[in-house]
Amino acid sequence: MAEKFYSILTNIGKAKIANSIGLGIKVNFVKMKVGDGGGNYYEPTEDQLDLKNTVWEGNINHVEIDKDNPNWIHIEVMIPSTIGGFTIREYGAFDEEGNMLGICKCAETYKPVIADGSTKELLLNLILVVTNTESITLKIDPTIIFAKKSDIEELRTYITAQLSDMVYQTAGGSATAITLTIKGTLINGYPITFIASVNNGGAA
Repeated sequence: MAEKFYSILTNIGKAKIANSIGLGIKVNFVKMKVGDGGGNYYEPTEDQLDLKNTVWEGNINHVEIDKDNPNWIHIEVMIPSTIGGFTIREYGAFDEEGNMLGICKCAETYKPVIADGSTKELLLNLILVVTNTESITLKIDPTIIFAKKSDIEELRTYITAQLSDMVYQTAGGSATAITLTIKGTLINGYPITFIASVNNGGAA
């Protein structure tokens, strides 16, 4: 039984990747197109040259090799919250020459705009299986920078850990023999601030 939703390499995509392996020419994934399938679901084919009906297109902002499956590549694009008012049933990845290299049939998703009473950013992930992921490169639009929720959470954890080292400590010991536990590593030129719990009564 065929998968209901799936992604495939097109014939052009297969040929481009085969040539890249044989000739050492990199394949550049540059742009993603998003479509509504012309109003209905359909079955994408390998000989397809374009989407049925494009409703939006934008530059790809992220690509990576799957950690568990080294022959899988994840190609991602983020549709901004300000874009929408359409239903998504298909999307495809294109190279710098405008060739569609891969296409996906996806579960129907409505992308709202503020006029609908709701907005959201939408991350689309196209997974393609290739025989040699070293032949794949990505041309990123430097004006497009998006952070995924997992990236933000990782950054928040890091910042929290760093801030915990910056909190003032109250020194222990006696008035003339102050003791302090240093968090992190001492670096020349960087001060450490602490609170003395009692006044000095003599030479420290």
